[in-house]
Amino acid sequence: DLMVEPKKYAIEDIILETQYENLHIAPGSIELAEFESRVASEIGRENRLKKGLSSVYSYYDYIVIDTPPSLGLLSINALNFSNEVFITLQAHPFAFDGLNLLLNTIQLIRDEINPKLVVGGVIVTMFDSRTKISREIYEKVLSNENVGEKLFKTSIKQNIKIAEATKF
Repeated sequence: DLMVEPKKYAIEDIILETQYENLHIAPGSIELAEFESRVASEIGRENRLKKGLSSVYSYYDYIVIDTPPSLGLLSINALNFSNEVFITLQAHPFAFDGLNLLLNTIQLIRDEINPKLVVGGVIVTMFDSRTKISREIYEKVLSNENVGEKLFKTSIKQNIKIAEATKF
């Protein structure tokens, strides 16, 4: 709602309290799917999230934004708003192939609209130490000159319960 119709909604109307003290959530909805097509020709479209969150920014120590694994307008908005980005990278060849594209996009964002943006780290996910491909991907990420020391030593292991949870 905030991204698609910013004049109609305010972030204060969207934020929900959780069962945890000082943890709030601003959930997305299926309407985000039409965000890019609805604002593609608008000027300042990469600033929607930044403007939408500006009224609550000072109330939070951290704001975590989870974006889909694409380099579309939603991700551009998130990168424009953020100071730091953590990259989750599936231990899969296709995901690895997209890493340099993502790093290049982050550099473009830094050069053109958000000079404060830094890569805080890279976290390998869906890692299975029993498979050669997972180990190879981890080693390739570690040797990537743009990542190197930013690679978390801990990875998130492959777990069927996580895949099942997304269904619910």
